[in-house]
Amino acid sequence: MNTRVEFDDRPLGSRSYVEMEFDRIYNSEDRTCCILTEPGDDGNIVTYATDDFYNFTGYQPEEVVGRDCRFLQGPNTCPDAVNVIRQALIDGTQANVVMLNYKKNGQPVWVDLLIKPIGSPLAKPKRFAAYVNWPADLNRGHEQDAPPPALS
Repeated sequence: MNTRVEFDDRPLGSRSYVEMEFDRIYNSEDRTCCILTEPGDDGNIVTYATDDFYNFTGYQPEEVVGRDCRFLQGPNTCPDAVNVIRQALIDGTQANVVMLNYKKNGQPVWVDLLIKPIGSPLAKPKRFAAYVNWPADLNRGHEQDAPPPALS
């Protein structure tokens, strides 16, 4: 079960636009897990992750929350994919990339990552949601540092 996230000072039961938008996007995406981030001085900082994220990556909440997402990258993570993500965060736009990330134990894993801004479409986003899927067909039968098969 996922922990409830409070996005502002509204009383329980009173849902903010940001919270409703997160739920709408998360429930409409066919993704395995999600993390929420906020841009900060030290990068794009994780403020929340689903239990599925922790179970899959092997990290604990205290190892994730408050850190920039770059800790999931490793020696064979594609710089072009990282640049696509970085530009989307700067522009406040959506991005979808397939990239090599790493679990806590060092195991490389291909992920299909979708980043979406959260918040009012009239303002620069203050939060982003990263939806992660690790399809078995991307992680089976090929070298981990080779490009993954094309997504269908």
